[in-house]
Amino acid sequence: MAQNPGETMKIYAAFLFQVIIWSGFTLAEWLSERDPFIFKIAMFAVFFYLAFLMAKHIVKSVRTTCMVTALSLSAYGLLQLFLIPLIF
Repeated sequence: MAQNPGETMKIYAAFLFQVIIWSGFTLAEWLSERDPFIFKIAMFAVFFYLAFLMAKHIVKSVRTTCMVTALSLSAYGLLQLFLIPLIF
């Protein structure tokens, strides 16, 4: 995936920015708790597209961008799955 330290830092930065975007999605989802489910799906699609474009701009490789996006989305999902029941 990464061949040099500069590339690894780009991947790490893209991952962190995507986690920030997913946190923004969580806030937006919380603020729109009464909206219909279809609007939440559309909002997810917008945030996903934003995260993908931002990572593609940083990493400059579609394959690596897909991997980073899948990894950040998986980390977000696991955090939502395990942390939310502990908090509430």
